[in-house]
Amino acid sequence: TVSTEPQLKTYFNDSGFSFKYPESFILSEKEATDESVYALVELTNPKNKDVISIKLEDSDLTEIDDWFTTSNKKGIKGEIKKVKLADLDGRQFTDQESQLTTLAIDKGCVLVSISGNPLSVHQQIVSSFIFTQEVQTTTDNSDTTDNSGGEDVIFEGEETIE
Repeated sequence: TVSTEPQLKTYFNDSGFSFKYPESFILSEKEATDESVYALVELTNPKNKDVISIKLEDSDLTEIDDWFTTSNKKGIKGEIKKVKLADLDGRQFTDQESQLTTLAIDKGCVLVSISGNPLSVHQQIVSSFIFTQEVQTTTDNSDTTDNSGGEDVIFEGEETIE
């Protein structure tokens, strides 16, 4: 049995995010000239040259809906849909060039934008997009024990217990 499902690769970025994409696409990390841009990644379909770009950049916005008012986006076709991007509330729309765009704002005022086609790959990236940065502090009180014994626990590989 040969699967017709496209094989997926997982991309990890040092800025603290990852996503899955079809292995048939060519991924390139672009150098951003603007210092406010943390990451700029492009996926290109070698067959038809479709491009999807993923950009993380500084933003003064605190709510994603503010993007539509401050940017005064007149080039939006159709409705603006509410979507989830990782654990963030995002918005998705199509522009006048029929490019699909997904936007979300992280708590740290980082604007995440994913734009381009084809639709299936765009949605694959959106649905698999996660933040991977290690969280240093826990906010829940489930860990009530004091582990300040002074020893660092290091896990190297798998431990097999027989």
